Amino acid sequence: MLDYAKRCADSNPGYSVFDVVGTKLYTGVTASSYDIYTVVKGDSLWKLAAKKLGSGSRYHELKELNGLTSDVIYAGQKLKIPK
Repeated sequence: MLDYAKRCADSNPGYSVFDVVGTKLYTGVTASSYDIYTVVKGDSLWKLAAKKLGSGSRYHELKELNGLTSDVIYAGQKLKIPK
């Protein structure tokens, strides 16, 4: 449930996630905290993480930021890349 709330906050810049008593649990990303990358043929999450984040093993960060449930990406797809 918390993962879903985080994805929703990330999809709506300026939103945050709070618990039932009003304590902020998570602040969503802002548009300035990521770049948009258009996937090209031959790209993979591992390759993008290696190129943009410095290590292919950080591909899970791309999956989480973009709300992906699969490791499969497609040419033309737009992905958020953390700055």
